Amino acid sequence: MSGSHDTWLSALRAPEPLDRVDALEAPPDLDDPAVQVAIVAAMADEDPLVRLAAAEALGAVTTEASRTALRRSVAHETDPLARAYAVSSLGQIGTHDDLSVIIGLLEADHPQLRIHAGAALARLGLRVGTAVLLHAHASGAADTRAAAVEALVQIGADTDPAVGAWARAALAHESDADAAAALCTLSDGDD
Repeated sequence: MSGSHDTWLSALRAPEPLDRVDALEAPPDLDDPAVQVAIVAAMADEDPLVRLAAAEALGAVTTEASRTALRRSVAHETDPLARAYAVSSLGQIGTHDDLSVIIGLLEADHPQLRIHAGAALARLGLRVGTAVLLHAHASGAADTRAAAVEALVQIGADTDPAVGAWARAALAHESDADAAAALCTLSDGDD
């Protein structure tokens, strides 16, 4: 570990909670396993603001350990704002297995928890839905492929131009004449 890592780890062990929060808001290298472990450990800090900052930082760490820490926080965190940030980060890196938990939080008592659950659901749902649609396109019959690309074109139009570009490229390379005709009809109004 370099000097900056050592300095960061020292700040993460500082007696003042705001110093630990500052450290979590500026980790030196999120790809470094030692940094990831330290952030996961901060999820158990005694101060809820530190746990909130750790949950937010874990939203950029796509490891099973970070997903597990976030899932644990979503299930057991007692501070509603720290829990809300855990939900939000889980929406960034979670899997389809997390959808039902996040959906259930749309009816939580705390308004910030409901707001973060909605935003997390949008992010996670888009990512999971896009993956399912890509799989359907790759393995489906012509009408399934056409429906998948239609949905991907809509995702591209609504939220993610890169997905729309991929869908149009899939349209250009579609070998099945029926699927290609259906896709041409669908994409005519999206330009």
